[in-house]
Amino acid sequence: MVDDALQLLAKMIDIGISPDIVTYCSMLQGLCNSGRWKDAKDLISGMVDHKISLNVFTFNILVDAFCKEGMVKEAEDVVEIMMQRNVPPDVVTYNALIDGYSLVGQIEKAIKLLDSMPGMGLKPCIISYSSLINGYCKKGRIEEAWHLFLEVPRKGLEYNVVTYNTMLHGLFRAGRRADGLKLFKDMQAQQLIPNLVTYNTLLGGLCMNKHIAEAFSLLHIMQDQGVNPDIITYRVLIHGLCKAGKLETARISSMTFLQKGCNPMSRYIQPLLVRFVKKDL
Repeated sequence: MVDDALQLLAKMIDIGISPDIVTYCSMLQGLCNSGRWKDAKDLISGMVDHKISLNVFTFNILVDAFCKEGMVKEAEDVVEIMMQRNVPPDVVTYNALIDGYSLVGQIEKAIKLLDSMPGMGLKPCIISYSSLINGYCKKGRIEEAWHLFLEVPRKGLEYNVVTYNTMLHGLFRAGRRADGLKLFKDMQAQQLIPNLVTYNTLLGGLCMNKHIAEAFSLLHIMQDQGVNPDIITYRVLIHGLCKAGKLETARISSMTFLQKGCNPMSRYIQPLLVRFVKKDL
């Protein structure tokens, strides 16, 4: 698909049709999503050659793509080029960097960046806070994540499902099941509708602590709410059963999942069953 788009772009130029900034940005997004950094660089050079002004949207595509790949140094270099070209970073730029720093564990840089936003005339949004909360959770700094979570409404912002999912994952990962379940109830009280990620996070937390019956009860609630399980859901449940030593139940459940359209002998689930069976022997 990307190669076809590149060929079409080249053909447009050959017949005298000048692609606009929107066309170039769409192409750049596709290249970045495919990890084709050299082609992306060549495309940027082509934009400059054709007198296409690089704007904040163009640069944000690069910053976001680099950050998602953990290539924060490259993202910083792009921001430096933005400044040199008098293209000021916006909230999207900062959010991408905060997320990037959080993903690679450079939490102090993420904090510093968030704190610097008001001085740049930018107001942090819920995405900014969600990314930093995720960074704290990944580093095991749950109390700081929780403190920042509580700050959200004080900053005049509203929680969204992603913010709750992030905090839920952090709490369960830290073994704080009771706090996680309490937060889930609070999420529902806020009229936020749990999604598949929410339920998979809850199921993972319950199975991690060997609350298998509670996990399967939640699975039924989830389905009653119209949220269909995916391969991750089934993998979490099978893993939980195996970890709890319920190998026969895991085998039976895997067959039940097969009847519902999930192949329990997929590359995700089969290794779990084999590993735990060998361990049991």
